[in-house]
Amino acid sequence: MECIRRAVEYFGGGFPDEKMYTNAVHVGAGTVTTKEQIDILAEWRIPYMLTPGFDTKIVQYALCKGIEVLPGVLTPSEVQQAVNCGIRLMKLFPADAFGKGYIKALKGPFPDVDFVAVGGVTAENASEFYRAGFQGVAAGSNLVPRGAGMADVDRIRERARRYVRAADGSVTAENNA
Repeated sequence: MECIRRAVEYFGGGFPDEKMYTNAVHVGAGTVTTKEQIDILAEWRIPYMLTPGFDTKIVQYALCKGIEVLPGVLTPSEVQQAVNCGIRLMKLFPADAFGKGYIKALKGPFPDVDFVAVGGVTAENASEFYRAGFQGVAAGSNLVPRGAGMADVDRIRERARRYVRAADGSVTAENNA
């Protein structure tokens, strides 16, 4: 939560603010597991959050607070529960558990649902997730290792650039197909 608070201070606050629309950074929160965390995020005007798994009470509470939720899902049952809560963008975690073909299997019965790949995503394999059908990828410790400090900023910045290039490359590849 301290890291999120600092990011909000640095980047100018919550998403609904016009200032956030002009910045390249939109501060969200993950991994959120409690109502108390949601209350703090709502105070800070955090626009979206990710959960590690699907919890109906947590999802509904966040939605009531005006926070978009990307719930962690893996099984068709969890996807169905999320759909029943009005969620159309979900965090598939761990994304590398069943191979890249798993998203196609999930999209069969849920064609209107999109997924962000989380778990096992690196700058080197991110474009594979896009090509498999994911709408986005998320990187935690593969981007910012635990214990990173100011001395690591340049390395983190370069890793972030590689993730962006992977996304740009997959979009270009799709457009040329």
